[in-house]
Amino acid sequence: MMEQQTARLQQIQQQPPGFLSLPGKRQAWQARIANAQAAVQRIAVRLEAVREIRDGMAVHGPRVETIAAAKLEYREPKLVDDFEELMQARRLHELHMRAEREKEQIREKTVERGADDRKPSGRTLARGLARDGG
Repeated sequence: MMEQQTARLQQIQQQPPGFLSLPGKRQAWQARIANAQAAVQRIAVRLEAVREIRDGMAVHGPRVETIAAAKLEYREPKLVDDFEELMQARRLHELHMRAEREKEQIREKTVERGADDRKPSGRTLARGLARDGG
C-alpha cells in the first residue's frame, strides 16, 4: 500500500502542467500533490504504529494492552473508576491480611519463648541457696 501511494505521488509529480497552462490547472496539480503527500504521510504513521504494536512492549505489558486500557478509560470512565476502587480495596485487604499473619507469627514465637523460659535451665533453687549460704 505504501509503495502504491509513493508511486502515485511520483506519477503526479512527473506530470506537471505545461508552461503555458492556466493558473487553475497548476493549482489543481499542486493540490493533487499535497493530497498524495498527505496520504503517504498518513500511511507511514499507521505503519509505524503497527510496527510499534508488533515489536514494542510498554513499561508494564504489551502495547496492545496499554492501548486497550486507554480506549476503555476513554469510553467507560465509570467502569475504570469502579475497577480501580476494587483493586485498591484488594490491596488494602492483602496488606491487612499480611499484617495479621505477621502478628500471628510474632504471637507464636512469643508463646514458644515463654515455654522455653518455663523449662528449668539446669540450676535448681537448692544449688543457688547452697552457694549463697556457704
